[in-house]
Amino acid sequence: MLIVSLILINVPHVYAQDEGEVDLTDLPSNLAKALGVSEAVAKLIASARVMLLFLTPVLMLTKNLYAILMIGFIAMGTLIALGWLDFWFILVISLIIASLWGSKIAKAISGGR
Repeated sequence: MLIVSLILINVPHVYAQDEGEVDLTDLPSNLAKALGVSEAVAKLIASARVMLLFLTPVLMLTKNLYAILMIGFIAMGTLIALGWLDFWFILVISLIIASLWGSKIAKAISGGR
């Protein structure tokens, strides 16, 4: 985790290299050039950084799982709107969460029987 954090320190530097207008959608391509990786990997790195930025305070301040999921899905929706994540990413995460809570959902629908 420390190595990933040290690599992600370069994100603001890459973002501030150009003197022209600032465009968040170009951040992954600038990061890919700076780190020497493909653009898909740079999108995942930048997305992980933003997810950590949003979720770390929530994880530290609350133990409410619904709040953590809500902030996580809001962050993923923002990243999908920016074009950093594909739309199927949120679908896969939703299916994983549904499979983990399948028994609780079935119990709630059936009235606790």
